[in-house]
Amino acid sequence: MLPRCFNLWVLAVVLFGAVDLRPASAESGREPAPVPLEPEVKVGSEAFFVASVDPRISCRASVAPGRQELFLSYSHSETGRLATVFESQAYDLNYEPTTVAHVGDNQILVAGKRANGATAIEWWLLKPPTLVSTSDPLKIELDPRLERKVLLDGHAAGRSVVQAMFVALGTAADRQAFVLFHDSRDLYSLNFRTNQLALVASPQLVEGAMHVTELSADLWRFVIAGEHIERGYIYRFSAGECIPTGPNLHLSDSDRDGRIDDHEMIGEREWFARDYSNSSTWVRHVKLVP
Repeated sequence: MLPRCFNLWVLAVVLFGAVDLRPASAESGREPAPVPLEPEVKVGSEAFFVASVDPRISCRASVAPGRQELFLSYSHSETGRLATVFESQAYDLNYEPTTVAHVGDNQILVAGKRANGATAIEWWLLKPPTLVSTSDPLKIELDPRLERKVLLDGHAAGRSVVQAMFVALGTAADRQAFVLFHDSRDLYSLNFRTNQLALVASPQLVEGAMHVTELSADLWRFVIAGEHIERGYIYRFSAGECIPTGPNLHLSDSDRDGRIDDHEMIGEREWFARDYSNSSTWVRHVKLVP
């Protein structure tokens, strides 16, 4: 059995809290701007991943409202031990970042708002760091070079601020991510190769999109994804990382083709009735710390 608190395979993304578009007052004459919500909840602001062919080196990519930069913090640790070697790197951005997500080997997506109000999403391919074992003490050597591609840059109703992004499972050959927008709570798929943005689900009735009214709820804090042996890929929208004690929204891709094909609300009773707490019902799982 799995412990009471766990994350399923592949990703855990924090939602709803890094930014909040509170309408500016009529007297101010200013456009709404991202402002931090609960400081203790880092929402959509961090992404953790193994950053090298050496699994002992990990990376935390982070952004913060009000700072136009992406910060990478690398650490090295032996199995079962605390990290003892650290290195960091910062990259300037020409927009106000709202979220960052890990979407593949040393690949991240960075999203934000430009000064002219345009919404931007970029794909970055980072150069993996190396561990200099001949030095005493050990040292992490960074390579600041990267590949960078703009996937989205423009204005559109309902797509003002990117709230969260997470990789679409089963799309390794044609890499995609899901993008959730704060103002509409619409969920889109974004193809890294073609830059195509397609509406997947919406809390509103929209032709061609799955109608998921629960996307508008303010209680979701995490998206936790895994591959179930019978039900395919499942994306769990949850108020916490632990086994649910309240309702959870499940978006599922039962045929594992990278497209969401169903949704349902799952409570604690259904969670245990379906044996989701049993590790043998999942292809694999790891714990990721958002």
